[in-house]
Order: sequence, then C-alpha cells, then structure tokens
Amino acid sequence: MGKQKAGSMGTEAAGDSSSETEDISPSEIDEKKELTEDGPRPRPDRVLVLFMGGHHEHAITSIQHYVPDAVNIVTSDRFHTQYVRRLNDWSKRFDFRKGVVQSVEDLFEPTAVDSLLGCVFDIVRHEHTLEDTQGGAPDTSLWKVGLTGGTMHMAAVAMTAASLLDSTAFYVIKPGDGEAVMPNRDVIEFPSLSAMKMAMSLKPTEVAYMHEVAKGTLEDIHTKTSVLPWMMVEMHSRGMVNLDMENAEWSLTELGFKVFRMLLTGPHFQHLVMQEMMALEKEKNTEVEEPDFYYHG
Repeated sequence: MGKQKAGSMGTEAAGDSSSETEDISPSEIDEKKELTEDGPRPRPDRVLVLFMGGHHEHAITSIQHYVPDAVNIVTSDRFHTQYVRRLNDWSKRFDFRKGVVQSVEDLFEPTAVDSLLGCVFDIVRHEHTLEDTQGGAPDTSLWKVGLTGGTMHMAAVAMTAASLLDSTAFYVIKPGDGEAVMPNRDVIEFPSLSAMKMAMSLKPTEVAYMHEVAKGTLEDIHTKTSVLPWMMVEMHSRGMVNLDMENAEWSLTELGFKVFRMLLTGPHFQHLVMQEMMALEKEKNTEVEEPDFYYHG
C-alpha cells in the first residue's frame, strides 16, 4: 500500500450544546426523538470532493457553482497544511461544513493510485460517521468530484472515484486572458465521458484547429487536417459537432467547444501541441503512419 497521510479537519469552534439542552424538558427531548425516528429523514448532504494541486482558484469557482453542504479535499502532502487552512477559511466564507483534507506522500511513486483511492474512501468513511448526528447515510450519487487540480493521474483517479461512487465528475475551465470567472460557464460536468474520449483521440493540432475555427465546410476540415469523415460522424453522435449534410458544413456545439477548451487549457496538452507542431515542421514532406493510440489518454 502507498503512503497515505491521515485527514485533518482544522480547528473547530466548539458549540455550547450543554446550555442548549438544559432548557429542554425530558418530554420535549422524547418528542424530538420520536419526530427524528418516525418523521422524514434529512436530505443527504451535497458533498464536493476536490482533487487539488498548487493552484486553488478553481476550488472557489466549484464552490460558487455547486453551493455544497460540505467540501473535502485530496492533495499531496506538500500542500496538506495549506489546504487545511484554506478549507477553514472557505467554510466560513461560503457557509458549508468542513470535511477533511486527505493527502498522499507517494504522489510520484507506483503506489500513488492506491493511495489516492484510499483517500477517497477515507472521505466516504468520514461522511458515514455523520449518520448518527444527521439522521441519514450519505448519498454519493449527489456528490461532485472535481478533477481539475493536481497531476494527470490524480485526474484519472478522480474519474475512477466518481464512477465507483456513482457521482458526477467535473472540470473547471481556466478563463482566457482578461476574462472574468463565471462559475455557470466555466464548470463542465461529465455525464458524457464518450465526448472526452473522442476528443482525446484527436491529434492536438486538430483539437486546436477545430476550437479556433469553430465551424466550416467538411471539405476544409478533411483537407486541412487528418480528421476523417467517420470521425465527424462520431463527434456528431456524441453531441460535439453539428453536421449540415445538405450544405456540407459543420459547427462545434457548446459541449464540443467546452471539451476542446478544457484540453487546450491543460499544460500537459499544450506541451503535446508544441511537440506535434515541431514534429510536423520537421517531417512536413514525409509520410507518417497514423498512430493507433490515444494521444492524451
């Protein structure tokens, strides 16, 4: 097993619960108990599980978008103390219940995936400990798992965790230069993982081209890129592009634009774009066999 650091909740202010119960008669306590046992159970908390790296701005966008009841964080031991402090601050600022900060010490070792998944399940266990105090078990289908922060394999684990918990994975797009943060615009949910998989099967330069032009003729995209007709049909079936076969034209849908933008704003993807552009420049007059693997997956 990997090296997993125990979660921290930060400093809690203790409530004066004894003074509150002293003014309640035994009969009132029994009545409240009966209402809790026989009446409707409280709504399960809407919980955010955020995978975090060095940048924390996207966490605020996530909180503003979802307005969660509770927030938990998974990060590396390097940022553990920082996120304990930030979670304390954010919980007061945005009025949600503090969860825990779980961190791993083996982020760049082969055991990292197991350790990161262990962090997620420790968060699930933590939320289950609230069952007695809140009157109901957590419903993980209401949870949202943020895969924006941290490394590429942290994002992969976040996607896996969302699938295992039947939760919704989401990504926060970084606004362009000079653009204001808009939580309703900048958060992408992934009920449609097929769209992401399709986008990741394209060459980086093809993603950049389609994102930049946003629409055009089918003849142009087939001559200016290596995108084949069946690929356009696939993207259309996954809601990424509109196809006007009568006029032989295509255009990006909102989903397609957001998925491509998400890839393009990732530093790893930008590095791949530059690598491919240099390779194309070097071998522009050479026939290169099409690879049969995903560039980014």
